[in-house]
Amino acid sequence: MAMDITKADRYNSSSPANQYDAIGTEIKNNQDNITTNAASISTLQAEPRTLVVEVASDYGTAAIAVVGLSEGDKIIGMSSVCNVTETAGTIQLTDGADAAISDALQQATADEVAYAATIQIDKNTLPASGAKLKATGTDATAVRCTVLITYIPA
Repeated sequence: MAMDITKADRYNSSSPANQYDAIGTEIKNNQDNITTNAASISTLQAEPRTLVVEVASDYGTAAIAVVGLSEGDKIIGMSSVCNVTETAGTIQLTDGADAAISDALQQATADEVAYAATIQIDKNTLPASGAKLKATGTDATAVRCTVLITYIPA
């Protein structure tokens, strides 16, 4: 049974058992602090990565899976470069259940660069079902856009 003994008591105590208990408690506290701090450091030092996805065609209302992202990855940004002019072009990142992660980025004019104005905080950590891209537009054969997804790996 550990006793609540101060550092001063540990050195002044005539009981070896009290000294042993105090040292054991101090070691345990240090181990707990190291574990807590190590988790904080790894989170702070997480390096964002960028996944580049070439969207080959309009997908209509269906979305296709994004290969290269995993469960637990945290989406922190998305941008796209439009490759073809079409009147109603958009691209949107969703989770595997089709819930929006980003807003729909306009992709109507060739060479246009768009950035996600919003990333849904309650959806940006990917579930097991992963992520999908939904591309809409009027030219189903055109290479629509190049999408850059910025994320922190799980």
